[in-house]
Formats: sequence, C-alpha cells, structure tokens
Amino acid sequence: MFENVKTVLFDMDGTLIDSVGVWNAVDAELISELGGNAKGREVQLQRDAVLRENRDAGNPYLEYCRFLGAKYRSEADAAAIMKRRYEISEEYLAQRVKYKEKADEFVRLLRMNGISTAIVSSTRRDNMEIYRKQNVDIMTRAPLDEWFDGIYTREDAPSLKPAPDIYLAALSRMGLDADECLAFEDSIDGALAAVAAGIRTAAVYDQYSEGEADALKSITCGYFTGYNEVIEIFVREVAE
Repeated sequence: MFENVKTVLFDMDGTLIDSVGVWNAVDAELISELGGNAKGREVQLQRDAVLRENRDAGNPYLEYCRFLGAKYRSEADAAAIMKRRYEISEEYLAQRVKYKEKADEFVRLLRMNGISTAIVSSTRRDNMEIYRKQNVDIMTRAPLDEWFDGIYTREDAPSLKPAPDIYLAALSRMGLDADECLAFEDSIDGALAAVAAGIRTAAVYDQYSEGEADALKSITCGYFTGYNEVIEIFVREVAE
C-alpha cells in the first residue's frame, strides 16, 4: 500500500481526530438556542445534506446557518447564527477534541521513515488555528506545526469535498506528484475528492460515517478499523 509513497495527506475531522460527534453536539446546542430540537445522527445528516447542496457557494457554512435560521424560524440572520455557532464551538474544539487512537503514533512513524505529511481538510482556518494553538491533546501528543509540512483548509479551495479542489491545491502548492501520495479519509465525500485528484486513497473507520463503509471500500485501496491496522501494514512493508 505504501509502495512509492513519499507524502501522506490526511483529512482532519473524523480521520485524524475524533470531532464529528463534537460538531453534532455544537449544532444540537445551537439548534436548541434557535428554538428547535435535534440531536446526534439527525443533526449530522441534516448538516451534511445542506453542505453538499451548497458546496459551490462562497461560504457553504453560512448557507447552512441560513438554513437553520429558516427552519427554526429564528429572527437572527445567517451571519449572526454562524458567529454564535463558532462561539459555542471554541471550548469544544480546544478541550474535547482528541487525536484518534494511534493516529499521532502513525504520523510520527511516517516522518521517522522519511515520508512527509500534510493535512487537507474542509474545516475552516479559524478552527484549525484552535487545533494548532489551543487544543490540549493535539499540542501534547503531536503539535500540527511540528509534524505536518502543510495544512490546507476550506479557504484554500473554491469548493468543498467531494470536489477535488482542496487536494489539487495541496498538490500544486507543495509541488507533489499525485502518484507519489496516499490520502487518508473517513467519509465518502472526502474519499471521492482525493480519488478525483488522482490520489491513491485509504479509509479509516469513524462511527459517524459507518453507513458509508461499503461505498468507501469500493473506491479505496484499503478500509481500516483503526490506525493500529495501518501501522502493522506500514511496519511490515518497511521491513520487506
């Protein structure tokens, strides 16, 4: 799987870190403030559908907040709702989000074997700044600035995944050849984006995209329940 791989590109939410559930909690709290009642999987499916529909908009998340305002009949405009959403999220992102088990270990193992790493994410830059500078778990286990050569966020591309734009931007800016890269994703939209950019792609299980497992298996070079399996393969291939 790692033959001729010089750079590994990681999605962030759901792939490197356990955060999808956190965003569900953030949006559930926001919806409650707007006068609605939605939780867990319902929140996620609603958010994913709206973002997918508006992926080519200037700011898909602003459109998502506009949708929430209309659905729950809020008097606040979309910009005010989005501002409140990120106010709620800051404590969650700094204190509750953690690396997925052995994700940091895998990143360090790659680097020690001469393979560069980068983050290619649809999250906004302000959220990534929290992960870079405030998140306790990330800063303790594997600080982003220390262990990744590039960090790309949704501001770096015109369209969200499954459009390949963010991956193409990363390849261009880092001077990478797609044939020498391997991407890790947890969702079908992310995997479709990487594959469309011509990048070999593997998937890591996340409970919030469990229903996409069959689709992910059909388009990736491997679907893994966790990084312990990925590490075993990497160590074996290096030894060979």
